[in-house]
Amino acid sequence: LQPHRAALAVVFVCGAIGTVFSVLGPRLLGLATTKVYEGFIARQRGIAGAGIDFAYLNRLMVWLLALYLVANLFQYLMQYLMANAAQKTVYALREEVEAKFDRLPLKFFDTRTRGELMSRAINDLDSISATLQQNLTQLLTSGLTVLGVVVMMFSLSWRSEEHTSEL
Repeated sequence: LQPHRAALAVVFVCGAIGTVFSVLGPRLLGLATTKVYEGFIARQRGIAGAGIDFAYLNRLMVWLLALYLVANLFQYLMQYLMANAAQKTVYALREEVEAKFDRLPLKFFDTRTRGELMSRAINDLDSISATLQQNLTQLLTSGLTVLGVVVMMFSLSWRSEEHTSEL
């Protein structure tokens, strides 16, 4: 993967941006839930003109939709770039395997069938390709999501403590 360091850096950045936007989504949903709850409680208490602020909720939902669209766009871009880098890497590996087979002495092939060797090489390279395309991006996304969720939890906890101390 070394020749594709720049592409991998872009993959990491796209994954980070996509994850940040995905983690912010529940925060906006929390704001919407709070606004609905506040409007409901105010109406139950009989406050004149109180109710749910649907204009605010509509704006929030538009932002939420945009947020998830951007998150998915970056996730798609991350998957696309990673698949591209993985395919180029596997192609180079296939060429190296073929060159290695061409250099082997004939007596090596006398004890093994060419089909057996090619099958083993192709299966191994397919496993490498699948690992690079799927598992690496899942690992990256999962790690960044855990980090983002922990940061979001601490920020919510910090804000909660800040509001509690004001009371």
